Amino acid sequence: MFLSKFRPLVSRNIRLTRASPAVSLFHTQRVIQQSYPSNVTTDIDSSSKPNAALYAFGNRIGLQTLSPELLQQAVTHATYDAQHNNQALAFLGKQAMAYYTTEYLHCKYPDLPVDAFKYATSAYISAKAITALGHQLGLQHVMRWERPQSIEDSVMDGQAYAICSCINALVGAVYQEQGAEAAKKMVHDYIISNKRIDLQPAFRRMEAKRHLSALLARSKKQGAVSRLLSETGRHSSSPVFLVGVFSGDEKLGEGFGSSMKMAEHRACRDALIHHYGHEQKDFTLPSDAHLVESYTPPALGDTEAIV
Repeated sequence: MFLSKFRPLVSRNIRLTRASPAVSLFHTQRVIQQSYPSNVTTDIDSSSKPNAALYAFGNRIGLQTLSPELLQQAVTHATYDAQHNNQALAFLGKQAMAYYTTEYLHCKYPDLPVDAFKYATSAYISAKAITALGHQLGLQHVMRWERPQSIEDSVMDGQAYAICSCINALVGAVYQEQGAEAAKKMVHDYIISNKRIDLQPAFRRMEAKRHLSALLARSKKQGAVSRLLSETGRHSSSPVFLVGVFSGDEKLGEGFGSSMKMAEHRACRDALIHHYGHEQKDFTLPSDAHLVESYTPPALGDTEAIV
């Protein structure tokens, strides 16, 4: 390591206040609490009872204590029922997922640049990632939705979007009925702990060599020097070069390629990943501060170098 370190959604008995788009993700928990008071009630058609498959699904994913009516509302998409659906719960769940995921990534990777941070967050809670989770859980077999008739509506309300909406709503239902701690546990169990992200794609668009030089200059370190570590097949049709990038005697990263230039670029990118992607192994989440006797805030990383 070389550097230290909606329009308001209204159902029959539901009123939601508009959350300001300017509110930071780090204040989302406050937004959730303000937008969804504790006396929110849901209006569900009592004649429509959850079936055995839905009961089994709820038990399998640990939602056996969630009220059956709320569970059914969470898996009811707007295409199935225009009045009694999961839109409000999906909004609530999406905000909770964003908050807990952002909190975790901020503590685990305190030095990530903004673009890399957005990439990491998207890897966990993008529509594509959440839809894939829904398929893994078998949500498509129990959710209630109808395929829109027009092609235009199918793009916005197809099965993938319905699955994503239902996963968001399940988190929202847990938050609404069982509280923030239960919702956070669900997010960590099914979204965060279920995936390990690869940060390399987040750095592919960086001008690696230039960025590394700026980073070293800011820390008053010696400039980066590339050195050939090994090679094979130089005079063949498929040569391979292994290059290391150094600051003084300290090796910052290494990379390989079919040319020296490619290997050098990958070595510089590897150095950036090692610095910005440094993981904090032991930390307490801010939302868990009340659970420990002496809370130590997680490390606050440096901003990225200006190129």
